Amino acid sequence: MTPRRPWISRVRLLALVTLVLVGPALYEYSRTATGSSVGRASAATCASAVNLPASIPIDGAPLASGQFDESCHYLYLANPNRNRIEAYDVTTGSLDSPIAVGAGPRYFAITPDGTTMYVSNSGENTISVVDLTTRIELRRLVVPPDQYRGDNPGSIALANNGLAMFLTKADPLGYHGCCGVMELNLTTETIRWREELGNSHPDASSLVASSDGSSIMLVDSGTNWGFVQAYDSASDSWVHVNPMMDFVNPGGVSAAGGREVVASFYHTYVLEDDLTLAGTVDVGGWNIATSDDGRFGYAFDFEDPLLHVIDLVRFLEVIAVPVPERGYWGVDLSASGDLLASLTATGFMLVAPPHCAPGRAYCNARPVVADAGAAHRGLRCPGRPRAYPDARSNPRHRN
Repeated sequence: MTPRRPWISRVRLLALVTLVLVGPALYEYSRTATGSSVGRASAATCASAVNLPASIPIDGAPLASGQFDESCHYLYLANPNRNRIEAYDVTTGSLDSPIAVGAGPRYFAITPDGTTMYVSNSGENTISVVDLTTRIELRRLVVPPDQYRGDNPGSIALANNGLAMFLTKADPLGYHGCCGVMELNLTTETIRWREELGNSHPDASSLVASSDGSSIMLVDSGTNWGFVQAYDSASDSWVHVNPMMDFVNPGGVSAAGGREVVASFYHTYVLEDDLTLAGTVDVGGWNIATSDDGRFGYAFDFEDPLLHVIDLVRFLEVIAVPVPERGYWGVDLSASGDLLASLTATGFMLVAPPHCAPGRAYCNARPVVADAGAAHRGLRCPGRPRAYPDARSNPRHRN
């Protein structure tokens, strides 16, 4: 009879204990890092040709907005000072030939199939229709003139019902005049009025579509308190409104995974589909992007070169990491969730967003940066939940 080997049992026991204790954490981390939604799993991984993080200067900066295509091959950037759309090739780390459009392009939207781009030429009253397969402007659609509500197009977003919504302003510089929301029918290319925005500052307002195009969020930051409004593509109507008790940043809005997120300079507000407040996180920024599953938000600090990673379900900041420059208005997260772009004063920067496992103490990122402002901003990894029933009850709310 062969004698038993006790060490084999101990090894098996150790393996079993490790699987039970560590397995869930490893699963949770890997699920988060690769993306838990079907859409993210099927998205093309970004193959950046440059070491990250990286700052890339652009002639004519500051830029106005930026967006990755679905394949993460190109990052498109609106360059209003050069009347063109820049095309940055992520795979080669170089700029391709720019797309010439109308005067002062500030915003654009890309169709889900990636073949067509609609560009708001804010320096005139036109919208450029661009063929992205050839990267050539096909034609310009004229926005009907209006003395009071304006005809200079601004922020634009595409719904999944064949309609686009865009903002207008009464003069190219955007300092005077009322503004409103107009509708562009993508099939007939006809334009009509939809909503009045009152005495808002048009360059302090923005539109953003949800990842599936089922809704569009309108953020109006042109008043002391601002408001958020939601468009529902199924009913073709503006269905909800929330008068935010804070000055929300026009670049600080994102919608994905059933979560609508709005950022001010010091707070991030997580909203439900009906725009009621779900929770508040005591950190904000110039801009914010959310993962497709609605789990995480990425906000660039408006004072320091920092990227804040926010858990939008537990309402807490999980980590803050240093970046090469301060991030400004425009920010976009690739469909795969592994590359983040933000505009800067000199061009733009690319960052690999850190992925933190929900509910776990381990974060796949550098330790929280230590600086003079760390104490009052409460930088940590992981964080403690800080949810408030409404914006005004937040102890760090600023008027």
